[in-house]
Order: sequence, then C-alpha cells, then structure tokens
Amino acid sequence: MGWLRDLAGPVEGFHQHVVVGLPEGVSRESLVGALQAVVDRHDMLRSRLVREGVEGGEWRLEVASPGTVDADGLLDHTTTTDLDEDSLQEAVTQHLDRARSLLDPEAGTMLRAVWLDPGRLLLVAHHLVVDGVSWRILLEDLKAASEGLELEPVPSSFRSWSLRLREQAEQGTYADQLDQWRELLGHSEPPLGSRPLDPAQDTTATKRELTLPLPVELTEALLTRVPALFHGGVNDVLLAGLALAVQEWQRRRGRDTGAGVLLDLEGHGRVEAAGLDVSRTVGWFTSIHPVRLDAGGVAWDEVCAGGVAGGRALKLVKEQVRAVPDDGVGFGVLRYLDSAAGAELAAGPRAELGFNYLGRFTSGGDGAWGLSARAGMVGGGADAGLSLAHALEVNAVTYDLAEGPRLQASWAWADGVLSEAEVRELAQLWFQALEGLARHADAPDAGGLTPSDLDLVQLSQAEIDAIEGLEDDDDYDLDWEFSK
Repeated sequence: MGWLRDLAGPVEGFHQHVVVGLPEGVSRESLVGALQAVVDRHDMLRSRLVREGVEGGEWRLEVASPGTVDADGLLDHTTTTDLDEDSLQEAVTQHLDRARSLLDPEAGTMLRAVWLDPGRLLLVAHHLVVDGVSWRILLEDLKAASEGLELEPVPSSFRSWSLRLREQAEQGTYADQLDQWRELLGHSEPPLGSRPLDPAQDTTATKRELTLPLPVELTEALLTRVPALFHGGVNDVLLAGLALAVQEWQRRRGRDTGAGVLLDLEGHGRVEAAGLDVSRTVGWFTSIHPVRLDAGGVAWDEVCAGGVAGGRALKLVKEQVRAVPDDGVGFGVLRYLDSAAGAELAAGPRAELGFNYLGRFTSGGDGAWGLSARAGMVGGGADAGLSLAHALEVNAVTYDLAEGPRLQASWAWADGVLSEAEVRELAQLWFQALEGLARHADAPDAGGLTPSDLDLVQLSQAEIDAIEGLEDDDDYDLDWEFSK
C-alpha cells in the first residue's frame, strides 16, 4: 500500500477482477445473499480509505461493522443470452469499465459485481482489499454461502497483520537486513529501454500489453519435473528462464550484462508470524522487493538445446532468490514503515523490470463458481493517469484447463520506452529458455542439490557437484544422503 501511495496519479480505479461461472437456477436473491455473507465475513470488503495531509499524505483504512454494507446495491444485472465468444468478451469489457468507474475507496465502495445472465458473474474489487490469494478465499466462500453453508471464521484480521508490521518497524526487526539491500541496490542501472522511465509521461494510458500462452506439454514440465529435479519451486524455474532471456536480449543490443538483471519480484507476502493465521484473511498482502539475478556467462545455443548450461543457470538463480531473507517482506517494512531506512532505499536505483507469478487457478468451465475460461479469468487495471511502476512488467499465471495446465504470460510496457517488437522478442527468448530448461530435464545428469538445500553441512556448489558426480560414478561405492 505504501508502494501504491508513492506512485503519482489517481488510484480510484486500481483493481483486480475475475469472471466466474454460476450454477444453473441462480437468482438475484441467492446472489445477493451470497455476496452479503461474504462482505459481512471479510472486513476489508467493508473498508474505507482515509488520506490525510497534502498530496495523499498518510493512508489508513477504516472498517465498517458487518451489516452496514448493502450487497444488493453492489450487484448489477445484464443479459448475455446467445452471445458468441467475441460478443461475450465485448460485454465483459463494457461492464468491467463501468464497474471499475463505480469503485470509490474513499467512500467505502471496494467491491462491485455484475451478473452476466445466464451463467456468469463479474467481480471487481479495489486492489487495496484483495490479492491473488484473496480471490481463492472469496470464491470458495461465495460457493459455500450460495449453498446455504455457514462461512468459516477468519482467525486473524488484516488489521492485526498490519499492526504487526508496524511493530516490526519500530522494534528494528529487519534492521540487520539493511546492508544487504544497500549492496543489492549499490550499482547504477542503465535504462531497460530507449530512455529512463518518466512517472509524469509514462502512465497507464501509455501502457501496451501482449499476452502469450505456453503449450500444455511444456507447462506441465515446468510446473512439475523441472522444479522437482532441482529441489526448487516454479518461481525458480521461471526466473531462471527470464534472467537468461534478458541477458541474451541485452547482449544482442551490445549492452553489458555483468551486473546481472535487477528486477522487482512480487510475492504473496503471507509469511508465517507467531500468533497470526492469515490463511483465510482477505486483503492485499503482496510483498514487492528487488532482486538481482545473474545467470552466469552461459552459451545461449547450449541453453536452448537443453544442455548443462541451463541447469547451471537455474542453480545460480535459485540460490540468488533464496538468499533474500523472509521472502523480501523486510524490504517493504524498511522501505515504507521505517522513515530513515526508507529515505535511503528510495534514493537508490529502481528496477525497471517487474515479475509476478500468480500461481495456478482452476477453471470451472462455466459453472460451480469456477473461473470462466471463456471470459478472460483473472485480470486487473488502473486509472489512466496513474504512473507506471516499471518500464516492463511480466505477470504469469497457470490455468488448469480441461486439456491440462497452461502458463499464460502478460507483458505490459511503457510505449515510447520499449516497442512491441522489442517486447515480443524478449517474450520469445523467455519461452525458448524455458523450453531449453524442460529439454535439459530429460538428460540423465539433470538436476541436483544446491547449498541452500543442506541444513547440516555447508558446501559450495562445486563441492556438491563433485559429490554428486562421485555418486553417479560406478567406480565408487558411496552412499551420500542429504535432506532438507
């Protein structure tokens, strides 16, 4: 929220939205009842933004009591009978624009809904009150409420979480991380595109977007086999591919890539905290922190061919991501809740590349409160005058479709800083790198441990590789076992 407050321009329309399928026989009464139950259960949907001081000043959220927000006034209705796919998408866009225009965080209007009769529901929420995890909670609760079930309680409120962050800032919980963030931001950063990002000129109105899907077969490998072989997560694989692609993209432009790739990495932000359980808390928990990724001086052709160079790069990037303490939450606390540290970090270079992997969403076809595959699924947007945070942002998500999982990547860039041809080239390079990593996973010597996998011993990557090499050598009879 501090990150949003620091961006120049209006924030009234900064939102996320989903389109979900509805069961047969749904009525306005049942929809209103389900919405009312969810709004009454989750505090943030009844919140109001209060801005104090000049130019926005300090922000705080005030929460109204359950029952004070009338869900009937949040729901619009339109008929979409017999619309083909193109016409349906046009209808969704039209009603999305209107619903977004009705959001008013200072008046407490954080949620709008449109019944696309028959069979679908458009939900639009201000980003101040939801994130990717929140949608999963909300859709499960809407389904339960529509079936007449009592919603489960919320163990910890968003207020409790935000107060805990404030306490951590006051107590200096993350103060010892400041040197690490100083070092990370201690290099000057050349512009990613033709010129530096200009907050006055580069706004949402100038944003251009390109969305590309990966084949199901490749997605399956990247979600399962590749991360399992390297004892990592999906994010490690996707970021390794992105680091390789950006370095190759820069190399082709004659640019120095010795300092690696500086990017802002978004995370879910819901790290474990003693006494707090936010597994059912709706709100904007997202953490954003910089990370510098260096995939090493590898041969691009070898990466694309599935060679060992891709595996080495993946191990490097995996360790660089894991070197970030507490999933980067400490950066946000220092940057936005600690005045002294915040001023210092704000003066450093800013990443012009942003990356966010939203995880996996299951499509419910067009029923049972599942995401509607025909109507665009998860999306978001902002006011035309809001300044862009990055010259280029990559938002990736996996949709579990009937034919299998499919990764979809949305590339958004500032027009005038980058061209569509440049972005499309980088996007294709990323897909090529990911395909190369998937190919490498078929090699008999692919995968292995990295230093962060070992709790009881401290070994370098070279030492681990040497030991694993001995294990694979029939001339040696060694039984090494490491566990995390």
